[in-house]
Amino acid sequence: MQKLVPAPSAVIFLDVTEEVSQARKQEQGAHNFAEQRAAYLAQAKQSPHWHVVDAAQPLAAVLTQVEKIISELL
Repeated sequence: MQKLVPAPSAVIFLDVTEEVSQARKQEQGAHNFAEQRAAYLAQAKQSPHWHVVDAAQPLAAVLTQVEKIISELL
């Protein structure tokens, strides 16, 4: 499958803690949220095309960071 689908030029990971995620979704979270988050953050550290944005910030700040990442890639 990897041969058919090109690798992305960028991945933007919107990172939040489990508490923030549950407060926003107001539903039961994944039972292994911490492990999944840790795996994504580890991937981000190893991959230069990954960008981590603290999505616990206000929406305007998150959007500003995402726009900056995208504009730097263009």
